[in-house]
Amino acid sequence: MRTYSKIKKISIIIAIIIIINVLYPSASIYAWSGIIQSGRDFTRTADTQMIGDMQAGGAQGQLQQVSRQIYVPLMVIAIILATIIGTIIGIKIMIASVDEKAKAKEALIPFVIGCMVAFGAFTIWRMAMTIGTGIVA
Repeated sequence: MRTYSKIKKISIIIAIIIIINVLYPSASIYAWSGIIQSGRDFTRTADTQMIGDMQAGGAQGQLQQVSRQIYVPLMVIAIILATIIGTIIGIKIMIASVDEKAKAKEALIPFVIGCMVAFGAFTIWRMAMTIGTGIVA
């Protein structure tokens, strides 16, 4: 009987998400296209700067290239892990019993702290690279 209740809750959540996507498709498509276009513009600008630095020669282009080869894959992995773990904790909080909800909420604190540390480290790294390339030039 208990699993039936959980399945019912999950089905209701999925149905609500589908209804929202059906009723407001243009808003979500517009939002996604704007995000994707902003990302493309950002990478195009970064690529143009990096190519200019590499053509100018010197350590600046090399420093940015090495940093980018390390930074981007690690950032993607961090985002994927944070999304998966956050989703799992969120689902546990939504469908769990009282005792299980308490355990899930206890897991939420280290998750948030871990995200702050990981994304803070990436921010510091990016700032160091920006300052470092400015000093080298």
